[in-house]
Order: sequence, then C-alpha cells, then structure tokens
Amino acid sequence: MKVDAGGIATERVGPWEAAEFEYGRRLDEGAVHVWAFPGPTPRSADCSPQVAGSRNSSVQACVAAYTGGEAIHHDNSGRPLVRGLSASVSSTRGLVVLALGRGVVVGVDAEWLRPVSVVGPVRVLSPIERDLIPDGPSDRVHRVLRLWTRKEAWSKLDGRGIDLSWPGITVTGAWPEVGTFQVALSDQSTSVVTLEQVRTCEVSLAVSGSLRSARAFIHR
Repeated sequence: MKVDAGGIATERVGPWEAAEFEYGRRLDEGAVHVWAFPGPTPRSADCSPQVAGSRNSSVQACVAAYTGGEAIHHDNSGRPLVRGLSASVSSTRGLVVLALGRGVVVGVDAEWLRPVSVVGPVRVLSPIERDLIPDGPSDRVHRVLRLWTRKEAWSKLDGRGIDLSWPGITVTGAWPEVGTFQVALSDQSTSVVTLEQVRTCEVSLAVSGSLRSARAFIHR
C-alpha cells in the first residue's frame, strides 16, 4: 500500500463482501481481514465488551478457520490473542466485528449510531478533531461517533484503551473519506480507515506496520 505526500493511501477498502468461513482461509503477510457478524450483542457482567465479543460463536469459528482450529485467548488486560496473528474485537448493538492481521498490528472499533449525548465522547477529542464537528444538530452525533471509532480503533493497537491523554492526541486531522486509509497524525506508522456503515453501525480500523491489502467481509 502506497501513501502519497498528503498522507492518503492509494489503496482503498471496498464494500463489505458477503462470505462464509472457509477452513484454512489464507491471510498473507501484510494483509488484514475484517469480519462483521450481525446478531445479538454479547454482554457479560464479568468481562469487558471485547472479551464478551470474542466469546461469540461466530468469532470463535472464524478464528478457527484461519488457524486450523486454534482458539482465541486474552491477556490480563482483555486484549485478544490469536497465535501467529494480530487480533482485535469490538461489539455494539446488533454487531460484533473481528479484525485479523498477519505481520501488522490491528485495532477495530464499532459503534451503533443512536441519539446519545455527545458530551462524553467530545471530551476525548483533540481541538483539531473537535473542529471537524458541525455546530448544528443534524450530523453532529454521527460525526462524533465516527471520530470516536477512529480514535478507539487506534488506541486498541497497543491495548491502551480510553485514557486521560486522549484529548492531547490527534488521530484524525481531516474529515475522513469512507474506505480510504489516512495516516494517523499522532503516529506516522499507523493508518486508520472508516469502513462503509454496516447495520447502522460505524466501523473503523487502525493498522500499524507495512499494510499490503485489506478486505472486509460480512458473514452471511
């Protein structure tokens, strides 16, 4: 994947492809696959949403297809672990999303578009990112949630999660075109892309390393 002087990658992630699991599915070096699983949102009082999402039977079956039957595990912070691959999981209302990468590090976040207060999310945005939010109410929540997913996907690369340093970190410096990778301003080795909406959810993917290709699948 080549990145031009403006920080925009020439390679795009196309529309979601309807697909089934294939045992022994190949993931080449530098490649990323993102899977979306519509259905009931997994919830558990004894673990994080990421761990709960990893327990989803479709997520488990998908990981097994890539690893020859290996299961997904978690470290002490709840970060998903898959032997030989980088993995990230996000769950929101009606959707679980799994990202897998080989030779790169991935982070993914999904948020259901709903009428929520934007006060909390806006607090974690940098001044540059806040300038991308319109004053009027028509598109305000949508934009805030898109910026939120991009920032949280970026934060999942190293498992840091939400912390108080977020307002001092800029991930998005321009309103993102859907499907186009943009180099994160806070980390020149990381690219972030917002995928097409799926089931009224915003989904963003962050990748650190030498990304060569990325595809998005929705399980049918």
